[in-house]
Amino acid sequence: MTWYLDRERIKGLAYAREPHRLQRVAPTRFIFEGHHSRHRLTLAGVGLVCKDCAVYWSTCILPYGGWCRHTIAAERILVANIVEVRLPAFAAQPI
Repeated sequence: MTWYLDRERIKGLAYAREPHRLQRVAPTRFIFEGHHSRHRLTLAGVGLVCKDCAVYWSTCILPYGGWCRHTIAAERILVANIVEVRLPAFAAQPI
């Protein structure tokens, strides 16, 4: 089973290089265009939930579960498209 989950992660990382697959339809709802079908994603308190993917629901039983190739890709696409992120400024100390 581990090889299958690794394959899911790899596929998600590959999908993340194709941001055109993710479409926002509402503030907390997205459509992810997979190779064979569309997947409905919802942004919930726990992160992204893939409504249509059996892999997502099967990983819910794992520690830190509830992920699939679609949620992995969508999270990376969303993070990459954040326009402005402000991090705390630290004073550089001379060495």
